[in-house]
Formats: sequence, C-alpha cells, structure tokens
Amino acid sequence: AATKILVEDANDGSGSTISAQTVTSGNTLTAYAILRDASDNFVGLATENVSWNLTSKTNGVADGDLVDNENGSATFTGNLVGSAVINADSTELTSTPSGTITVEPGDATKLAIATQPEGGASGDELTTQPVIEIQDAAGNVISDDDTTKVSVAILSGDDGTLSGTTSVTAENGIVSFTDLGLAGTVGEDYLLRFTVTDLTEADSDSINVSVGAASQMTVSTQPENTVAGENIGGAPAVTITDAQGNPVSGIDVTVSVNKTSFATGNTTQSTNGSGIATFSDLVLDTADTGYELTFEASSVSLNATSNTFEITPAVATQMVITQQPNPAVGENDGTPVSLGSITLQTQDEFGNASTVGLDAQQDVTVSLETDPTSGSATLGGTLTKDIQSGTATFDDLTLDKDGTGFELTFTSSAPENLGSVTSDPFNMQNVEDASGFDVALASAGEKTAGTGFDVEISNATGTNGSDLNGEINVTVTSNQGQDGEVF
Repeated sequence: AATKILVEDANDGSGSTISAQTVTSGNTLTAYAILRDASDNFVGLATENVSWNLTSKTNGVADGDLVDNENGSATFTGNLVGSAVINADSTELTSTPSGTITVEPGDATKLAIATQPEGGASGDELTTQPVIEIQDAAGNVISDDDTTKVSVAILSGDDGTLSGTTSVTAENGIVSFTDLGLAGTVGEDYLLRFTVTDLTEADSDSINVSVGAASQMTVSTQPENTVAGENIGGAPAVTITDAQGNPVSGIDVTVSVNKTSFATGNTTQSTNGSGIATFSDLVLDTADTGYELTFEASSVSLNATSNTFEITPAVATQMVITQQPNPAVGENDGTPVSLGSITLQTQDEFGNASTVGLDAQQDVTVSLETDPTSGSATLGGTLTKDIQSGTATFDDLTLDKDGTGFELTFTSSAPENLGSVTSDPFNMQNVEDASGFDVALASAGEKTAGTGFDVEISNATGTNGSDLNGEINVTVTSNQGQDGEVF
C-alpha cells in the first residue's frame, strides 16, 4: 500500500524526484504525483485527493505559476524570475517535494520604461531622466545584457527637439539616460519612443515643457511715420521668447532713440503673459527722417532695433526770423539805406519748419516797431510779401534816418493766424545828408589864438551830427578877417 507521495518527472514510476533545475521564462515543467510504498515501489499515479502547491517562493514566482491538471499531474510555467519548490500533498501520506525550481529570463523581446521622463524648462534637461529595461516576454530584465543600445526620439508633439545623449548602452539590462533634454512649445504634449532593432518599442507618458530662458527679442510692432508731438504711430512693441518661441513674461525692456531724445513717454515696459512689451506713449517733437528705436533687455542681454521711420512737422502756428536785418552804414548823402535780405520761416509749435495747414495764400506785413527818431524815419520797400514754401523774404526794405535800436515787426494773420514776430534791435548810421550842417561855437566869447575850443555841428532840425563818420572840413575865420587853421 502507498505510504508516500512524491513529485516526480514521469507518470509511470520510471522517473525520479524532480531535481533542482532552471526553467527559462516562458517554458513549462510537468510534475507527477507518484504513489510509492515504504520500499519505494511504484504503486500508481495519484489522481484523486492531491493538493498541488508551491513553497519557498522567491522574487516573482507566484502560486498561479503552478496549475493542477486534475489527472495526477501539474504544470509549472516559468514567468517572472525567482524560485520555488513544487509540492504534492495527500492526506496521511508522506510528501516529498521537488528540488528548487529557478526561473531565469528568456530571450529579450521588448523594452519597458522603469522610470517615466518628466519635462523641464524648454531647452533644458528633463527634470526626471528616463530609465529603460530590456525585458523578455514576461517582463524579466535581461540582467546579463551589457551590449544592447537603446535610442530615443520624439514620437509626437509639434516643434520639439531632443538634446543630450539620445542613444545609451545597457548595463545589466538597464539603460539609464542622464542628460536628455527637450525643447518644445509650452502646452504641447510630447511622447518619447525608445527603440532597439527587433525588440518591441516603449512609449513614454505625455510630458510637457515650461518656458525656457529668454533668448530672442523681435520688434513685433514697427513704429510708423508720425506727426511731431503725437504718440509714435503703431504703438511700437517687442516680443521676448525662449529659443523655441515660447513667450517670456516679466522682462523689463528699455527703449531709446537715435538722433535725439523723447519729448515724453515711458521708456521702460515689462513683457506681459504673451511676452510683449508695448510702448504706446512715446513722443518725438523734432521733425526728421531716419529715426530708429533701440530696445534693450539688459537682464537677459537681448536687444533689437526697429525699422527707420519719420517724424513730420505739425500744423504751422508761428513765424521766426531766420535772417535778421543788417545794421546799415550810409554815405551821409541822405539816400535811404538797405536793411539787407530779411528771411522769415513758418514753423510748428515745436520749432520745425512747417507749411502744414497753409493751403491758401498767406501774406506777411512788416512795420516799424521801434523808431528811435520819434516817428521821423520812413520804412521803404515792399512791406507785404507772400509766404512761399514756408518762407517769406524781404530783400528791398530801407530806412532813411540814423538811429540806435530800430526794430521791425512782421505780422501774418490770415487766412491762418501765425501771429507776429519782432526783429532784433539794429542801428542806422550816416544815412542823413551831412552837406547842410551848421557849425557854431560850443560856448560864446572871445578865443585866444593858439588855444583849442569846441564847436557844435547840427542840421536844420537841430539833430546832433555826432554819428557822422569820416573827415569833415571846418574853416575858422577870425573877426579880424584872418583865416585860422583847418582841422
């Protein structure tokens, strides 16, 4: 009669207890419940009242790896690496288990991601570097693999670029990436695919990038030609992005202009959530061409220069004298003396030469503003001129009297009121006729021969002749009829 039950390798008693052995993952081992008597004689195959189980399990070996075939046998399937002992138990019988069954990896068939990658700032290294395993079909790491090289590429996601080492060799079946970086678009989902020839690839979970370091500045809104004194047209703006074009916010940008400085306006702005810094209140009041704006973000060492643009004059509101009257010296012959060529220019309120708004004929009239002769001087010539191309020239004005501090006023009030402008003071000398002047002693009484005395020179109106230039011959005759010296 049977006294014991053994786990053997044959169903007819011709075998022996299953010895310790290795099973490759994916392979199977069949065990038989053999009944023997006390002398180890074969009694039969235990097909009833047998309980199969695994003991001394290690690592990935599980109870489910052993299946009762319900015919006196059980099948052990190697799956995950580990070890176990196969037992067949029956009531009142002594059980003899198998030797230790060790499961070893099968052939490499696939890649698996042990550590998922996590994105960082665009262009920087991933904050979590991926770790890849080379596995057999059951998922066991091929721990003796030190030669397989795993490569990575972007599977999906627009405008992405990988950096760093993208092909790494396994160590003990493990591939550890150490410097993998991803540059891409913020908000885009990226998938990475890891591949080896003849093995099933592995795809990562979705990863995202955050904004990278500011690396480029562009003038996104160019300045437009603008009238002097108005905000520069177009509301000039710059955009700051990282290398992949992701907008960078919170960067201070300062603007400057060539040729001059801004009349008013905020010259420092910060980039908004779209990476844009807008300068909407910059004002230039000097009319000129070839202006350029230079934008600088010193904290990130970026700059950009705009296209050239023009500032045009504003509406003409005033006149200025660009060529003043000449101080005049006559010939003492009574002929009116020219004041030279006097030029006026129409300008806007900022001092720019301007004809804006002067669409009809605009006259300028000149008058004598200050007359040191108390009204006896006459201003001659053409006293009214047309403004032509923003300029009026008086080139035939004359005065006929001597005096110090003459001033002229030019007035233009229609159709546009340009107001009045007064010249600088100027002097007139030797204009009047000196031929009719009288000579008299400065003080009455007898004069001693050989001594000096003063005389006064005056004309018929009593005007003093002290402004006369050049030599004047005066003959002195004594009351005895003898001539004195001429001086």
